This record gives sequence, C-alpha cells and structure tokens, in this order.
Amino acid sequence: MGINLYINGVQYGPYSAEDVRELLMTNRATVDDLCSSTEEPRPEAIQSRLEWFVGERYRSEPINLLGLNPYYQTEFIKIYISHEKYKGGWNGYAFLFGGLWALTKGLWLNLVVVLVCLTIISILTCGIGGLVLAAIVAVMYACRGNYMYYCAYVKRRQIAF
Repeated sequence: MGINLYINGVQYGPYSAEDVRELLMTNRATVDDLCSSTEEPRPEAIQSRLEWFVGERYRSEPINLLGLNPYYQTEFIKIYISHEKYKGGWNGYAFLFGGLWALTKGLWLNLVVVLVCLTIISILTCGIGGLVLAAIVAVMYACRGNYMYYCAYVKRRQIAF
C-alpha cells in the first residue's frame, strides 16, 4: 500500500510511509503535495494522510494541523516526525517582524521575556546594547520561531527560546 504525491498537478508514487517521511524531511515535498488538487477540503485530506504515514505514534499522540498555513503544516510535520530533533527551518517573517510575528502566533511569554531583557539592557548600556540584543533576537526568532510556534500550537506550552 502506498500514497501518491501530486506535485504541480503531476502524480508521483505510490510511495511508502518511509519514502514520504524522507521526501518531507529533505524538502522535496510539502504538505500540499500530499493531496491532489481535486481533493477538497485539503486540510482534512492532509490529516488522514498524516495519520497514514506517521502510524501508531499519531494515533497515540495526534496533532491537529487544520486551519494552519501549508508552510507551518509542513514545518510542524517535520518537527513531529523527527521526534522534535528537527527544530524548524529559517523563518523570514519571524526575522523581519520579530515581536509582532510572535504576538500574532500567540507566543506571549517569549515576547515578554524579550521586551524585559531589551529594556534592561538598553537602560544599562544607553541603548547600544539594546540594538545588539535586538539583532540577536531577530536571528533567534528566525532560527527557532517555527519550533516555538509548534510548542505553543501543538503542545500547548510556551517556551522562551
């Protein structure tokens, strides 16, 4: 038994569950590719396909990705199937918009920690340290933002970084 992938409207497969995991982890396929363009609504089809290729772990620890942007669905599946060894890829929006991005994703604890640290460092260094820290925080949001959002969305817990 296998699953077909539909990339740009072209059917590939059938692939085994292990093949699908490998394609997702190496960025050769995305969550959108798990469903044909004729399947509607896509999120429900993705959930059923996710259950198929993740298998027993999904049945004991289900995750709900309905309503998420396909980019985050793909990232969350990669984090999930790697047992959280994969911490998410570079997130350009998190890098550019930092705290605003965190606020829109419900990452309030992280935002509070960053604002408190920025305020203290800025006061102690007359603003120069705050600029340096802001640049470091932007890179940290970009590198860890997807994992922080995964923790908040899937595991329902906030992490600082």
